[in-house]
Amino acid sequence: MSDTSGTPQPGPDNAGGPTDPYAVPTPPPAPPAGAPEPPAAPTYGTAPTTPEAPAYGAPAAPAAPGYGSAPAYAAASPYAAPTGPGTDGVSIAALVTGILGLAIVPLILGILGLNRTKKNGTSGRGFAIAGIVLGALQIVAYIILIVTVVAGLSAVNSESQGLRDDCSAGDMTACDTLAITSSLTGEVDEVADTCGGTMPAGSGGSCQFGPVDPGTDEGTTEGSAFTYGDDATLDALWDACEGGDMASCDDLYMESEPGSEYESFGGTCGNRQETDAYCVDLDL
Repeated sequence: MSDTSGTPQPGPDNAGGPTDPYAVPTPPPAPPAGAPEPPAAPTYGTAPTTPEAPAYGAPAAPAAPGYGSAPAYAAASPYAAPTGPGTDGVSIAALVTGILGLAIVPLILGILGLNRTKKNGTSGRGFAIAGIVLGALQIVAYIILIVTVVAGLSAVNSESQGLRDDCSAGDMTACDTLAITSSLTGEVDEVADTCGGTMPAGSGGSCQFGPVDPGTDEGTTEGSAFTYGDDATLDALWDACEGGDMASCDDLYMESEPGSEYESFGGTCGNRQETDAYCVDLDL
């Protein structure tokens, strides 16, 4: 009997017709023996698994690098030692001693610093060169200064010797000049102090006011009395002092011109003592 309901029957002959949406899908036939297995179908919407945190104290396992992620760098430690070469200390010392004006010291340190920077690869070459330049300039300056001082002293000594020669020859102006210049250095020139041997010791600086030749009026100022014969009153005291009157010796010393032979004769009590003292107090 034929089916008149018009409903299609399932089966292989009805493959091209409509399917039942509520029917259970038929599994695909098994592949023949020896054929490769088909790839597994990908799953969508599966959340990635998070790796478990490492236990406290255990080192964390390194994460697998992913493409496009920036590499992680360790933070720089503020206490880390410098990796590059530093500045050479000897070169720095060369510059400092050069600024202080130590001459030969920065020169030597600068040479050593150049060798060290070249050998060790450290910086500071400029400091070493500056020390060498400063040291060399200072050495030259000190040499010039020493030569100038020596030349000046030689010139002074030469001039002093010329004044001595002129003073000894009777130039009282030269004697006074020599006495003044020698007193500036705290020294007493014997030639100038005695006016070239023509006056008592201590006459230096006033030689031009006394006679060139003792016993004459040559070179004396008007009214001055220098030696015996220049003043009658002083001559009388001279004679009394020479005769042994010690009071006259003291009077002669007090009344005569400073630096004169009158003063010297009275001060020595008629050449009886070497130091100036009151003759009346001496037991002569």
